[in-house]
Amino acid sequence: QTGLGRTAAGQCDACRAGTFQTGSGMRFATRCVLCDPGTYSTAPGAVAPGNCSSCAAGTFQSSSGMSMCAGCADGMFQSSPGATLCNPAHPQLDLALLLELTAPAN
Repeated sequence: QTGLGRTAAGQCDACRAGTFQTGSGMRFATRCVLCDPGTYSTAPGAVAPGNCSSCAAGTFQSSSGMSMCAGCADGMFQSSPGATLCNPAHPQLDLALLLELTAPAN
């Protein structure tokens, strides 16, 4: 069945949120495909890349395989959907600060 990956015990488990699987009969959950940066998926067991939604304007996602998007930090904005970073609200803002504010959390 699509959207599932097989565990070591031979049971089928849904691909986790932030991933999808278009094929059936997959042997391992590691075969689940990550949603691209700028997109997310909240539902486990997604069956197509179309199940990954674009981040809304005002949010971003710089990593792949995520189940949510993050809001832009104070002093930053993003007017386009599907963004992988936010832009400085003031063009004078230092690029290093921009990179620091949009870096994925560890």
